[in-house]
Amino acid sequence: MVTASGLVATLFGLDAIFHTPSPRSRAVPVIPVYSFAEHKNQDFLSNVRAVRYPDKFYLPASTEHNLKEAYADFGLIQPVDREFLKPELQQAQLTVTAWQALLTRYSQYLLGR
Repeated sequence: MVTASGLVATLFGLDAIFHTPSPRSRAVPVIPVYSFAEHKNQDFLSNVRAVRYPDKFYLPASTEHNLKEAYADFGLIQPVDREFLKPELQQAQLTVTAWQALLTRYSQYLLGR
């Protein structure tokens, strides 16, 4: 069994897209991120790297952002109360290019393309 290495919200900036500030709403959409190191199925990992799964977003390793090679799973986005988010998970940022790639892939996923 593979477990999420962390629930990441502001890494992807989803808070800015989906969250409308409101005193009643404290939920933030989060995407589970899974480390490649936890997977044994090399064919699956090769397919994620090759962008063959519309619901997976490949995240290459980054020493700058302290991120191991991983993938985000669009199919498992869920709301989480801000109270349960760890502050250290909210500090990473994507580059503009990576952000555009994420939005493109997420749009394709939502539209079934």
